[in-house]
Amino acid sequence: MVAMVDDLFELSRIHAGQLVVEPQLVAVGDLVSEAIAAADPVARARSVSLGGEVSHGLRGAADPAGLTRVLADLIVKGIRHTPADGTVHVVAGPVEGGVELAVTNGADTGCRFVVRLPVAQPAAG
Repeated sequence: MVAMVDDLFELSRIHAGQLVVEPQLVAVGDLVSEAIAAADPVARARSVSLGGEVSHGLRGAADPAGLTRVLADLIVKGIRHTPADGTVHVVAGPVEGGVELAVTNGADTGCRFVVRLPVAQPAAG
C-alpha cells in the first residue's frame, strides 16, 4: 500500500513538472542482483525461472531509486505474463554511448523491454 501511495505522489510530481532526477554513477550489477533477489519469491510461486547476467564492472549514470523501480516493475510484469516453466531473464551490457538493460520473458514468443542509460561520467576532481 505504501508503494502505491509513493507511486501516486511521484506521478503527481511528474505531471506537475516537479520530479527531480539525480543521476549518479551506479553499479548496474548490484541493482540487477537486488531486483532479481526481490522478485525471486514471485517467480518461484509461479514456477518461472528467473536469472540474469551483467557485464563485469558495468557502471552507468542513473537515478538509483528510479532504475530500481523500473527494473522491479519490468521483472514482476514479465513473471506475471510468463506461463509456468517459462523464463524471465535480465541482461545488461555496454552499448555505444551507454549501457543497455534488457528484460525478456519467454524466447521466440515473449517480450523484450530495453532500458538504455547514458555513459557514466567520472566525477570532476
